[in-house]
Amino acid sequence: MAQGLVNSSIVTTTTGLPIHVEIVNIALMYWPLIMAGYPRLGPAFDSATEEIAATFPSLNVTQVYLKDSSTEGTFDDWLTYYNPEKTLAEYFFAAEKSGRTPPNITIFLMTGVVAENSLPTAQVSAELDTLLMTIVLCPVAEGIWPTWRTVTVLPIMTISRFYQVMLERFHWSHFTLIWDTTANNFFTMFADAAHNYLAKNSKSQMMYLNFNSQIYSAADYAHVMLKISEYSRVILYAGHSEPLQALMTAAAKLNMTNGEYVFIASLPFRHALFGTFQWKSPNQSSDNPFKCLLVIEPTPVPATEELTEMEHHWKQMSKEKYNLTYGQDEKLNPYTASAYNGMMVLAQVAEELRQSGSNLTNFSGRKVAAAFNNRTFHLKTGKLTFNADGEKIPDMSLTQTDPISGEIKV
Repeated sequence: MAQGLVNSSIVTTTTGLPIHVEIVNIALMYWPLIMAGYPRLGPAFDSATEEIAATFPSLNVTQVYLKDSSTEGTFDDWLTYYNPEKTLAEYFFAAEKSGRTPPNITIFLMTGVVAENSLPTAQVSAELDTLLMTIVLCPVAEGIWPTWRTVTVLPIMTISRFYQVMLERFHWSHFTLIWDTTANNFFTMFADAAHNYLAKNSKSQMMYLNFNSQIYSAADYAHVMLKISEYSRVILYAGHSEPLQALMTAAAKLNMTNGEYVFIASLPFRHALFGTFQWKSPNQSSDNPFKCLLVIEPTPVPATEELTEMEHHWKQMSKEKYNLTYGQDEKLNPYTASAYNGMMVLAQVAEELRQSGSNLTNFSGRKVAAAFNNRTFHLKTGKLTFNADGEKIPDMSLTQTDPISGEIKV
């Protein structure tokens, strides 16, 4: 256990007065194809709600689901017109004017897929001194969001720090950070955050490049790799696996895959959405360009019998309640477990605050958020560790694919 961290396990107790915890769900998406769409997350929310009622009988947990007319139509319509911070503020002040007895703890719960929506909502939550918990997005700067906590699997700041450690450990004086502007939204956020973090904290010299894989030709890839070869021997990549393959192929033709250069890619987790990042070739290892490619990614959670049963139950609930049927071999993406984790850690923190006996009238968002700092929670889905800034810190692995067998090695 890291120094300063506190281990926390769920403890059932009825000591003290019961309290009301209101969870306000915002920015819900109802498109089944979206990885963080409610048909995929809803079962985890539901099972967590049932477990909380059984485990924490002194918590009266109620949920409010905010939805406005702009969530109808296509996903593009939602991106264009939905204004979650406005919807949230309207609900908050309407509830305040209604004269109702306010909850002891109010929590804003948001999937948080798009930064343009999450960041303004985080600002509103800070102004209202109310905790914001996100399932997908995470803060991309340290210590500046006193009321924002996340249970996301996206390790944006963790990978940025991982890069810095490697730069210092191997004394790399120059490096290139390159990202694909047409890649998944995660890579766009990550590249921007990594650039800002390394520019501020790393002593190494950085060249920051981007490219558009939708219009790039083989000649374009060759040109950009030649430019990189003249600047550094360390290349950090953010983007889908197919453009990376094109870059590596161009690098091989420039003799950049002979062991003198190192290529490091990053992944939020293994999923077809981000590409395979696993190449198998009949060529000899010495001739394969991917032998010099490393991948930084979260360490997979061990598949325990209990977790396997939970995932099977969530799939069944998606089919029966949310009209979403998973493919025969389709796996749940990690956001589903994150939704369950978010509810369970919120309940555990609320129970601890209730037992503390301090001002039960209204716990501030800052006080609730601070309860996550410097500790590890142990849940059925695994452990969740938060640092001193309340940032979730996942276990990370540095992997490499055997270019002949296709086996992923840690």
